[in-house]
Amino acid sequence: MIAATAAMAAVSTLLTPSLKDPAVTSVKVTVCRALIAPIEFVRSWYCAHGAPAAQLRVLTPALEDAPAPGERPAHTPVRFIYIGGLTWQKGVHVLIEAFAGVQDAAELWIAGDESADPGYVAALRAHAPANVRFCGRLGRAALWETLAQVDVVAIPTLWYETFSFILSEAFAAGLPVIASRLGPLADRVRDGVDGLLVAPGDVVAWRQALQRLAEDAALRQRLRPRSSESRRQIPSAAWCCRGASMWPRALCS
Repeated sequence: MIAATAAMAAVSTLLTPSLKDPAVTSVKVTVCRALIAPIEFVRSWYCAHGAPAAQLRVLTPALEDAPAPGERPAHTPVRFIYIGGLTWQKGVHVLIEAFAGVQDAAELWIAGDESADPGYVAALRAHAPANVRFCGRLGRAALWETLAQVDVVAIPTLWYETFSFILSEAFAAGLPVIASRLGPLADRVRDGVDGLLVAPGDVVAWRQALQRLAEDAALRQRLRPRSSESRRQIPSAAWCCRGASMWPRALCS
C-alpha cells in the first residue's frame, strides 16, 4: 500500500520553500497586480504558504464543449474509467491493484498518454488483469464519446490536484465518480451524493468502493450528478467571458 501522506509531504517540500522565500514573494508582489487560482482550495493553500492573500482571486476554468446531459444506459459489465496522466502520482497503480480484487463482472478502461512515463505504463500493463483495457490518449471528441460508453469515473490521485478537469467532465457527462479524499477533489465531490470519496493510496478502501458500485446499480444511478449543486461546478464559456475582466488585473505590469 502506498502512503499518500508521503506524496503530500513531497509536494510541500518541493513547493513551499519558493513560496516562503521573501525574495520570491516580493518579486511576485511587485510585478503582479493579481494572482489567479482555479478553486478556493488552491487559493487557501497558497495563502497559507506565504502568497499575498489580498492579490489572490479565484477564476474557475470552464468547459467549452460540454454536451447537454441526457439519459444514460447501464452497461453490462459495469465499466469504470480513468482518464488522465499515466504517472505515479496519479495513483493508477492503486486503482488497478484495487480493481483486480473486484468480484462482480466489470471492466476498467485506462485512457492517457503512454509516452510520458513508458516504464510506469509497462508496469501497469504487467499487473493489469484481463478485464483492464488501455485506450491511449483521447482527443476532445473521443473523450465525450468514451464517457458516453462508461458508468463511473475514477480519480485515484495521490497528491493535490489544482482543479481536475476530468471531474468537471464527469459531472457534465452525468457520471458518478470515485475520487481520492484529497485537496480540491474532497471539496468538489459530495460523498454519497454525486460520488464516493476514498482515502488516497488505500487499496482496500478503493476495492471496497469499486465493489459497491460494481454490484449496486441503484447506487450508481443515485450518484449520477443531476442536481444544480453538481452542475454549478461546470462554468460555461460565457461565464468565463464575463469573468475575463479579471485577467487584465492579473497580467504582469
